[in-house]
Amino acid sequence: MSESVDFVSDPLRNPISASRRGQEALQDLLSGLRDLMLSFFAHMDPKKRNLQSTQALSAAHQCLETIEQMKSNRELLRQTFLIVKEHCNRLPETDPAAMLPYVGSSSPVLDDRVRDDLNALNDTREHVIKRYLEVTAELHKVRQALTGALWDLNDLMDPTIVNQ
Repeated sequence: MSESVDFVSDPLRNPISASRRGQEALQDLLSGLRDLMLSFFAHMDPKKRNLQSTQALSAAHQCLETIEQMKSNRELLRQTFLIVKEHCNRLPETDPAAMLPYVGSSSPVLDDRVRDDLNALNDTREHVIKRYLEVTAELHKVRQALTGALWDLNDLMDPTIVNQ
């Protein structure tokens, strides 16, 4: 004796509107919606619009624009952070002792011309290594600054912090 009931086609059999509690809930929902729409229309009706309602409407619009701008900035910072992090992770050993040759090691006897070329190459190499270490330190500083900025931006975008 199981009979299928089609609640959609027959509004009298809708379980929400069929009971008294359901009708009260629908009435509460409609009155709440009406109150929201009245306040919205008060802001939008040119006859009732005053300075405060115009400011409230423009403030809401500016707030949305600011949030969208912050989201795009957040994404840009995140991408920049990931690029810097990737390049920092690719860097080899940064210990100068591991990169510079041991000075006291024995070297084969070379003529003066080759020795001068090697000295110039060694000087250039030492200069490049020092510059490499400086750039590495700058990259780490940029990485730390971007990490701090990303955390600050995350804090600003957190709705629990924004509402306080």
